[in-house]
Amino acid sequence: MKTTKYILWATALILLLGCERLSVLEDDGSYTYYSPFSNSSVTDDAKHPVAVFSDRAIICDIYHRYDNFYKVDVDGLQVSTTRDFHSIEKEYSSEALTELANGSNKSFYYWTVDDLTPKTTYYYRYFSVDTLGGRGYSDTLSFTTNGIKLSELAEVTEVSPTFARVRVNLDDVVTSVDNEIIVSFSVIQGNDTLRLSGRRVEGTNILEADFPWLTPNTAYVLMSEIMIGGMLPYSSYSFELYYYLLKLPTSSKTFATPAYKTADFVDLGLGIKWATCNLGATKPEQTGGYYTYPQATQSVAGTSSDIVTNALGPGYRMPTQSELQLLCDYCSWKEETVNGIKGMRCTGPNDNSIFFPYSGYIEASHVSDYYTNQSTGYYSTGYYGNSLTYSMYGRTPREKGTGFSLNSGSYNNGYSSHYYYMYGSGGHVQVSTDNYNKAMPIRPVSTITY
Repeated sequence: MKTTKYILWATALILLLGCERLSVLEDDGSYTYYSPFSNSSVTDDAKHPVAVFSDRAIICDIYHRYDNFYKVDVDGLQVSTTRDFHSIEKEYSSEALTELANGSNKSFYYWTVDDLTPKTTYYYRYFSVDTLGGRGYSDTLSFTTNGIKLSELAEVTEVSPTFARVRVNLDDVVTSVDNEIIVSFSVIQGNDTLRLSGRRVEGTNILEADFPWLTPNTAYVLMSEIMIGGMLPYSSYSFELYYYLLKLPTSSKTFATPAYKTADFVDLGLGIKWATCNLGATKPEQTGGYYTYPQATQSVAGTSSDIVTNALGPGYRMPTQSELQLLCDYCSWKEETVNGIKGMRCTGPNDNSIFFPYSGYIEASHVSDYYTNQSTGYYSTGYYGNSLTYSMYGRTPREKGTGFSLNSGSYNNGYSSHYYYMYGSGGHVQVSTDNYNKAMPIRPVSTITY
């Protein structure tokens, strides 16, 4: 009889505490009971892992607060390939949590679930242990692995002798385009490291960067550092939104720039032949390199200071101011898209044509700052002012996708430190002048008789 009585009392106590409730020990020694496993208080974005790959998933602990403020203890995570968790693939305790500090008095906690099978659906749930050792479980959540390897996130999507476009595509990795994503790209060659922040392609989780100051025929290593942020609401406890940030392991990839190659040249019926693509590019839609005018007080087209002549050999040079003006005066122009790249097509009097991509230009206030303050982002291939080379420096190009600028080899004698260039946008083109503070592509011309 006494045994039956004890069993009844124990049963009642278990029901009172409940496996669906989680106890937290307060400072005064009393127990307060919470019901943290109600997914109605969590948005769909927060119900999913922060990031999913082919062989791993990074799952945030949605019940931890920063600095342990109102932190609800979660004792572990279970992962299964079956919704009923009949077979547990992996179980992690709270000791397996990774804590990532995010500013003052803030922390974000997550589990990394490794050794998963690609393109497989997994189910997961949080569990807690009450004061009697009983377990409570959250609602069942799920994710599906993809075919993306973390080590292959960094891509080189376009490369030419002096230019590389790089990107990371996180569309199938993170769960929403509302995530805050920060990507730092680094291109390394020997002891030199060039670093740029990625720009986000609108409406996607794709981030890109352009490195337009590379050296031809050179091997590089591309590194990417990725930070992912998001919002976790705790509305059931009237908490404010909590911001977290996740840093993924660095991924790397090697690539090499090709040597300069003589492009095809087209006779537009204006006395000289024009290259079908910019210097440093291998296709008409590619940007190629960005080059400043050398620090000279004279025209350089066809001289030893002409980078086209130095790169391609005798008979090839930069266009002059008058040759650019002929394109404006005697050719027809219209906007066109080639392989997804917007630009303008120039058609000569003889109906032959060439394409100019909207490559924009790079602007800086003091080109020579690179030598006193490398944090400004300028980069030069050689000593600035050396008559045998052009200074190539870089930040994110302006007007890329909306207009193009082309360097000439003609100095403007009427203005100190000014040279001629051509600008085009929206079907209209003109020749203007500027000082040394812009870097822009060059379209070579040929005087060779074929």
